[in-house]
Amino acid sequence: MNLAEYTGDGMSLGRRLKHAWNAFTGRDQEIIQSKDLGASYMYRQDRIPYRRGTEHSIVASIYTRIAIDVSSIRIQHAKLDEADRYAGEVDSGLNYCLNTEANIDQTSRAFLQDLTETLCDEGVVAVVPVDTTVNPRLTGSYDIKTMRVGQITQWYPEHVRLQLYNQNSGKKEEIVLPKSVVAIVQNPLYKVMNEPNGTL
Repeated sequence: MNLAEYTGDGMSLGRRLKHAWNAFTGRDQEIIQSKDLGASYMYRQDRIPYRRGTEHSIVASIYTRIAIDVSSIRIQHAKLDEADRYAGEVDSGLNYCLNTEANIDQTSRAFLQDLTETLCDEGVVAVVPVDTTVNPRLTGSYDIKTMRVGQITQWYPEHVRLQLYNQNSGKKEEIVLPKSVVAIVQNPLYKVMNEPNGTL
């Protein structure tokens, strides 16, 4: 049996070899190797690490289990009728982020898992719309294209300072955003789970 019979088409072996592509060979690698790809790290910089002492405790496995359960729940951007009843799903960037891909590094499930683990460990977390159709500081009507989990480092009356991964630089950076632009989510069980006298 020759190669053409095996693949089921009439393309010659020479033509196949000419158009074949391998990830480790060819000009693509030369171009990529000569480009400045940005900062590189051994570990993913977009992940918020557990606080010291938590990562090897039984609490970490509980956080992970909770996060996996939460990430398996389907969350929708929904349209409501006049009586505030479900009227259908909205085809939007937010819905895409919640059900397919939140950003270049995370699927929607990975994003929700990251959000939940950080929420359990930190007690409060910010969901930050990174890329939007319009500047959210100028209008309340915009669509979210990508979003990330931000760690709140300082609180102001109408703003929060966040540590947020910037995919353009490949580093976590501190930014200040209005509270009206970010979704601040709090864990009501934080004290029970994390205080020194907590039950866990």
